[in-house]
This record gives sequence, C-alpha cells and structure tokens, in this order.
Amino acid sequence: MDTDAPVIPEPESSSRSARRRLFNLGLVGLVTIALGTLYVVRASQPGDVNTYFMSYEALPGWTVMPHAPLLVFQLHDETSGLDILGADQRTESDINPSPDVDTAKFADNLVSITRTGLTGWTAERIGSVKTAHAEFELVRRGTTDRQILCACCVKGNSTVMISLVGLGPSMSKVDDNTAAFKEFLKSVRLSPAAIAK
Repeated sequence: MDTDAPVIPEPESSSRSARRRLFNLGLVGLVTIALGTLYVVRASQPGDVNTYFMSYEALPGWTVMPHAPLLVFQLHDETSGLDILGADQRTESDINPSPDVDTAKFADNLVSITRTGLTGWTAERIGSVKTAHAEFELVRRGTTDRQILCACCVKGNSTVMISLVGLGPSMSKVDDNTAAFKEFLKSVRLSPAAIAK
C-alpha cells in the first residue's frame, strides 16, 4: 500500500450534513435573538442619558490653582492648607450603560473599594448634601497621612467627584472645614450637554 497517497475523506451522510446545517442555523438564530433582546432592553431603559458639565463658584479666600489634566478644578486654602479637587467622567451615548448605578450605590462602592483595596485606609458614608442641581453622597476616607471628604454624584451618564483633601499637618483641618465644603457643594452646577449624533 502506498503511504504517500492522499487520503480522501468519506462523504458525509445526508443526515449528518443536515444536522450540521440545522445546528449552525440554530446558533445564528440564538445569537440574533440574544443581540436583539439586549438592544431592546438597553433601548427601553428609562432614565437620563444626558452628560453634565460642572461649574462652581470658588469659596472666598480659596485660590484657583493650576490642576492636573484629569481634574476640572483645584482650589487651595493657604490658611488651612486644604485643597478642593473636582473631577468628572462622562459617557456620551444615547443609552445609559449602567442605569442601575445611582449615587448611593456609587458611594457604597467607593467605601467598599477603599476598605478592601487600600491597606490601612478607613472609609464611611457620613450623609448627603442636596443642592438645586444634584444630590451628593459624602464619604470620609483616610489613612495615617491624609483625610479626604469625598462628595460623589451620579447623574445621567456623568459621575462627579469633589474632594476636600488634607495632607500631612492639614489633615486635622478637614473636620473643621466640612461646613464650608458643604456650602461650596451648593454652588456646584451640573448643566446638561447635548449628545453629538
């Protein structure tokens, strides 16, 4: 017998070929149904899909500072040594990709991540501040060399984080400036932006 001769596969039986075509057709059908269901569920989600831009009024005596690219603003108080940092994240989409994540869930997640992911850190929710434009949840986070009072807000497809930060010697001044920070939050405006289509 010649071992170099090509091996010719035996033709599939008609029933095996039919089963394979039926399987492929069923698989395509299932994928189509799954994608269609996902689209209908996402498109029918109620809720705000706007993105919001943040504006604010600086506290008297606080200096507007140059800031890192990912921040919207940075304010500094020379007397206390504290900073207020503002940042936001916006997802431009005609659907809300995570409609079940609201401000309270975001704050809970911030507490959980801080406690489990940052060795030596503490975190707790300490209340909320309602303004004309948003409701912020307050989270106190800290470790041996810093105290941070975070105000977070999820609105539409935007997440806003504003933090009162005390580093080193100024960390003890965070509690003394909490009332002023809450007043500052009342000046923050979240203005909707049009979605580019």
